[in-house]
Amino acid sequence: MARPAEKVKGDVILATYGLPVRKDRLPFKDLLRPDASRLLVKEVDAMTWLEGHGTVAPRVIMACLGTSADGDPQDGWCGDITVSERVQRRLATSRRLGAAAEHASHAQGVRHLVLAPLPEAIDPAAFVDAILARSHANTEFQRDAEPSTLQRVTLCVDRSELARVRAEVKAAVIVAEASFVARSIADLPANIGYPGEIVRRVRELASEVGLHVDVQSPAQIKKLGMGLLAAVMRGAERPGALLTLEHRPTGYAELPTLVLLGKGVVHDTGGYNLKTTHLMHAFTDDKAGAAAVIGAMQAIARLGVPLHVVGVAPLVENVVDATAYKPGDVLSAMDGSTVFVESTDAEGRLVLADCLTWISRFSPKLVVDIATLTAASWTALGPAFAALFTNDTEARDLLVAAGMATGDLVWPMPIHPCHAAELPHRLAELRNAGPAEGGASVAAAFLRHFVDYPWAHVDMAGHGSSQVDGELQAAGGSGYGTRLLIALAQQAAQRWANERPTS
Repeated sequence: MARPAEKVKGDVILATYGLPVRKDRLPFKDLLRPDASRLLVKEVDAMTWLEGHGTVAPRVIMACLGTSADGDPQDGWCGDITVSERVQRRLATSRRLGAAAEHASHAQGVRHLVLAPLPEAIDPAAFVDAILARSHANTEFQRDAEPSTLQRVTLCVDRSELARVRAEVKAAVIVAEASFVARSIADLPANIGYPGEIVRRVRELASEVGLHVDVQSPAQIKKLGMGLLAAVMRGAERPGALLTLEHRPTGYAELPTLVLLGKGVVHDTGGYNLKTTHLMHAFTDDKAGAAAVIGAMQAIARLGVPLHVVGVAPLVENVVDATAYKPGDVLSAMDGSTVFVESTDAEGRLVLADCLTWISRFSPKLVVDIATLTAASWTALGPAFAALFTNDTEARDLLVAAGMATGDLVWPMPIHPCHAAELPHRLAELRNAGPAEGGASVAAAFLRHFVDYPWAHVDMAGHGSSQVDGELQAAGGSGYGTRLLIALAQQAAQRWANERPTS
């Protein structure tokens, strides 16, 4: 450090301690009141406010990490701990501390927080990411919203670690800002965030970071033979669109191509199979997959990931109208397959299917689609994991690793022949719904029918938004998947660094 941490100017110093509390190992032990160790709340994640004596900052927050005071936060846990579990717990500890620090700072009107010293137990990027995530809220439609009071965070690190930590934090800010984009898009009400308006907003974002934009209109979609996508958008008052973003780094034509596809149903009423849930208003988050792709593409461009990355977002509204498609219709897909519409509330797989065919034009090395697709995936895995389906072992490994690195966790799920066996219908080659049992796998089997390249499907149903404030961020769009896709692109770029396109 260029100067002692206690000499850094700020409103409050945040320091950490472990359990059991040892007075001789407390940070700033000589600058706190003599009975400080007795006053500390001895519970995991507890924060104790104390006055500083000899510190430039007038107050000190002592935060309990719940670990031994002199080591990694995972030391001392019973049983063997794998590397991935240790990484996850370190990330979780860092995020909880960051979110709690923002919450406490805002409650007390703190503008400048100093973390001193940076403990080994805390990942600086995850800590900063959590502060930003917790401070963000969608206030676009509120006149009297109060932003977080916390405006500045200083991390006190050893000089030898300064360059590394600075680079990690800078990248974390870019990723956090990308998640803000995703959260804001997912939150847009359908009367404002209709396809054309989302395209307009994305064009502005793309121009700022150098992404190339292409938009297919409904007429062009119909001309391409995308009968499934065209059918879903047919009943809406405002036209749908197929939005494509391209990250073209230097020499991109010689680089492998990663395609990210996100479901963008701006509001899903269920169509003629009208949803009966009291939460229908929440289904504006059915565009959370597309929002994640849009946010990720912005960060991929800003980070200069050395990979050709294409982001595809079909934007539609699934509503009831005289021209809307109906249960019992037989549709023709872009690849020539016929599909019996068993339910208009299973529109997501129709929207994605034609896009999976259309994406072949990019000769992708890997395609990853992400969608709020089936409640069955949430029922199976709950809030910790999204469901991962894939036809490629490398894709599975990359996505699982990306999830572990970011906290956007995915869990591999099967597509068995028994799931594909549920797809045929007596009037068409495929049906778009199928049984409730194994519903997530049946939906994945439907999508797999339309791919002939390495492919993975992330079913993030239930993860797109929350109706209540959480520990780490406010209610609304979650931004889930944004960090996952960014990390995937970064890891794929490293792994494929010496490869060239196969065609």
